[in-house]
Amino acid sequence: MGSGLLSVAINARFKTNLTDVLNGLRTTRREVALQVPLRADDFDIEQHMIVQYLKHGRRVTEVRSHEYCRRWGKSKLPTYRKAYLFFWRLFLDLATRR
Repeated sequence: MGSGLLSVAINARFKTNLTDVLNGLRTTRREVALQVPLRADDFDIEQHMIVQYLKHGRRVTEVRSHEYCRRWGKSKLPTYRKAYLFFWRLFLDLATRR
């Protein structure tokens, strides 16, 4: 649910149509990556990258992918304990200029 809210907010602000701003799979050209300042250093880096690229006039597109169900072990991602981090990062990104 949180990911959906973040996607809606980012889409509304930047007039995009992204479906998953928290998917961690990224690719970019090195020279572009060096031009876009990134400050996040936790699980919020995925959405921070998207917002920063959009703020700097870069194109962000999605490529369809499929993630299989976990076969072994249990996820260690503290999604609920870290929820504040995602919304705080969104606030910071949208409240600051380029």
